[in-house]
Amino acid sequence: MKVEWKYNYNRTSNMGLIGFCFAGPVLHGWYSFGLPRLVNRIDNPTNFQNCYYVGKGIFLDQTIFASFFLVNFFVLNDKLSGESNE
Repeated sequence: MKVEWKYNYNRTSNMGLIGFCFAGPVLHGWYSFGLPRLVNRIDNPTNFQNCYYVGKGIFLDQTIFASFFLVNFFVLNDKLSGESNE
């Protein structure tokens, strides 16, 4: 049985819209301003050269930001695709 493949332009436009309007600005703000300020506020390091501060940054990124970002990404993707919540 051969399955015919059809390109989904709607899904491509939805992902482009999410990337351009949500993911790009949010990720830029977090990695350029939010995370460095948060790590600096905790211990006031001069830079990220020390492995301790890199580990702390990764920990804060995965615990604080990842949950916020993933929930919002999937909600936006669901709303733009027209899927129902039922």
